[in-house]
Amino acid sequence: MNGSIHWFEVVGTDAEALRGFYKGLFGWDFNVVPEMNYGLAAPKDSIPGGVGPSPVPGAGWTTFYVVVEKLEDSIAQAEAAGGRVLV
Repeated sequence: MNGSIHWFEVVGTDAEALRGFYKGLFGWDFNVVPEMNYGLAAPKDSIPGGVGPSPVPGAGWTTFYVVVEKLEDSIAQAEAAGGRVLV
């Protein structure tokens, strides 16, 4: 399981429009948590994820979460390839 994606997240300024886009594009259905305006998706034969509002006004991004055996080793590899730790 090392290096496999286990969750994705898409956030943006209009969460409802984002969910509509992915529903139209891929047929994904969402279970929306109204208090958070956050939709949970479990696409058939794929990894689960969520689509919701960005916590930063005017910003949007996609994140994917990967399982690794040793976080420190993966960070070192990313930095050696030109990446950097932000948080």
